[in-house]
This record gives sequence, structure tokens and C-alpha cells, in this order.
Amino acid sequence: MAYQSEKNNLIPQTRIFVISNQPGRQDFNKSLLQEMGNLSDIIKFVHPIQLAHSTHEKYTDVNCSLSIIILNVDEEDNLLKKLEAIVEQLPLSIKYFIYVGPSKKTLENLIRCHYMPYDALITKDFDYKTFTILAADIYNILKKSSLSLKDSDIITISVQRQKYFLKLDDILFIITDSHPHRLIFHLKNTEYQTRMTLKQVYHQCKKLTVCHEGALVNLQNVTKFNKHKRILYFENGDICEVSKRYIKSISEKIPMKTV
Repeated sequence: MAYQSEKNNLIPQTRIFVISNQPGRQDFNKSLLQEMGNLSDIIKFVHPIQLAHSTHEKYTDVNCSLSIIILNVDEEDNLLKKLEAIVEQLPLSIKYFIYVGPSKKTLENLIRCHYMPYDALITKDFDYKTFTILAADIYNILKKSSLSLKDSDIITISVQRQKYFLKLDDILFIITDSHPHRLIFHLKNTEYQTRMTLKQVYHQCKKLTVCHEGALVNLQNVTKFNKHKRILYFENGDICEVSKRYIKSISEKIPMKTV
């Protein structure tokens, strides 16, 4: 999970998606952003998605740690099937759902199909109060997921001139790219590319371990080490090679995971 700084806290890199089949909601995003601006500077825009469209933009490659999905929907044919198709195109991230709409029946169907909302606003009228509550819900999710800026197990990177903070627990391994001074950070749910060196990373966090000349690994997230194949395995299916030079030292550090 990647974070951005706000005051003394680290807030997850967040995207807001508004999925709607309701007409006349052109001002929905504008009103929501206006209310969010009173609480946080992190949220700059939202992604509107119309349920009626036969094709939708894919967001699976978007770097995002937290997705807040606002379901502004009412009953229609194949509603849940359409929602499922859209959600599959959203980033691979932690997801929170908020239902905003007129129908208790729709809400019950969403819950039954595992779209468990963080909150639900049953309303037909989208007034100032509605957006104030909705913005407060989103802000509470951000606070709930935030970290202290003083956390020692944080690595700072820069991606396209934007500073991000990566929590050590989320990092699997870091490997050099074919381009000079470029690293690829492999996280549990995504990856980031940035211009820096392994030495700079290790200087920030010495809990990482060298596994070959071009890689650092977080051994806490290793599920298995096959020392004969010289491969480290991770829960999400990623693998990382170990050079012969480091087989013994890594085996000694994670003996219960070594085969």
C-alpha cells in the first residue's frame, strides 16, 4: 500500500469511483469534491462510471492502494451482473463500498452478494446534508487506514514527481530495472517504478535483505524458499531469484520456510 502525506499522517493513495444508473447526477462529483475539500487535500477528483454503458474504461493498471466505490444505483435488470463486470475493471486494491440511493431492496441485494457497504444512505434527495455525510464517511475511511508519519518502517519514493510512502509490511521485494538507476518495487497488490538505487533504499530501511546484486527482499513476506532452485516465493504468486552467494545466509534467516 502506498501513502501520501497530509499534516502528520500518511493517507493511502486513494481513488474514488462513482458507479451510477441514476439520471441527472452531473453535479454529484462536483458536490462531493467540494465537501471533500473541506476535510482533506488528498482527493483531487473522482471517476464517474455509468452503469448503462456497454464498455467501461479499465482501471486495473492504475496504481492505487485504496478504492472507495460509491454505488449510486437503483434496481434494474441484471444490476448485480453489471456491477460485477465493472468492479473487475477497478484497481487491485483494498475496496470500500458506500451505497447512496433510494432503495432498501437494492441495498439488501448488494449485501446478499457481498457488496457489504461501509455505510448506506437511503435517500432520493441529494442535498448539502447528503454530501456532507458522504464526505465524512470517506474521510473516516482515510483516517482508519492512515499511518503516523513517524513510523520507522516507511520507505519514501518519488513517482512522476509525486512523493509516496511505502510501508515495509507491504513490500515483497525490490529489483533493479534494465534502465540505469531505476527500481521496481513489488508490493502485495501492485508495483511502482522509480528512479533511485538499492543503496538509497537500504539506507532508509535496513530490515530488507540482499538476495542478489540487483535485489532486496522483505523476508517477512516470503512463503517459501527453494534453495535448490534458488527461488523465493510469495503469497501473491510473485517469485524472486537468489544468487548462489546468498543461499546460505537467507536459509539461516528463514529456516522454517526453506526447502
